[in-house]
Amino acid sequence: MILNRDLADFMLLVIFSSGCVICLLALLTIQRSHALHNSFGVICAFQMCADLGLLSVTTIFSFLPTSLMPREDAPIAIFVGQFAEALYFFSGGLHVLFAIHRLILIVFPSKKEIWTKLTVPTILFVAFLSLMRSFIMQMLDPRLFLKYNRNSMCWEITITPSSMFYIKYFEVYWSISEFGLILLLDSFSLIRLHCQKKKMDTKKSKINGAIERLLVMQSFAQCIPTGTVVVLYFFVFPNLTDPFLMFVASSFTWNAGNVMDGSIILIFHSRNLFKPKSFTTPVEASRTFTGN
Repeated sequence: MILNRDLADFMLLVIFSSGCVICLLALLTIQRSHALHNSFGVICAFQMCADLGLLSVTTIFSFLPTSLMPREDAPIAIFVGQFAEALYFFSGGLHVLFAIHRLILIVFPSKKEIWTKLTVPTILFVAFLSLMRSFIMQMLDPRLFLKYNRNSMCWEITITPSSMFYIKYFEVYWSISEFGLILLLDSFSLIRLHCQKKKMDTKKSKINGAIERLLVMQSFAQCIPTGTVVVLYFFVFPNLTDPFLMFVASSFTWNAGNVMDGSIILIFHSRNLFKPKSFTTPVEASRTFTGN
């Protein structure tokens, strides 16, 4: 079977355009939402910037004319793949920071001032770690890298003796570990909120508690995009033979994951685009919980 390139190009353009609009709206929502004027909002903003960057890199590179497209093993092509991987890893790391933020403000509210000061340095550390992680493929084998196959319009990891080792431990297991950590931390946060709910006897306290629960659920939901990419790309894609389905499970899904990231922020906070800012914030909610 032959891939319908016109349809594939159209799908990539649609997902790129809608992704840019959604991520920019999410950034506007973060700016207008009082509930996100804190470390959580800072992490969300970096998340949207990473998603916009990944959308732009993968889309622009895939639409380069043949005369400008470098060889798959050219240094510039390998660098583009590494940069795209670094942005993807960075996005996954930020999902973990969402859960850490909720845990600190809900379970350890006395540490919130320290966390506020450390949020940006921690984000930069995650960015550095993601960049270093993107070089692991080349460290294992110079022939191992992420490439864009112009014929199939798929992003693929080259096949070498080290490929399965890398995919197993640095892609799949790493992502599963991130999911597990997020679920663990958010579960602690929800249990703490449930215990605190019994002590709330004022309208303001209940509203604050509802805000905190909303952000914990958002943290849970942010696992969906990465989980979708991991399942479709590493478990479904290798077993496909239909060119169109391979394209959907690879390039399209990778970009769709970025769109889902922005959509989740809009789903949880878009109402703040069109209403006055609320009188309280999650930080104030933490003060209410602790009596500070």
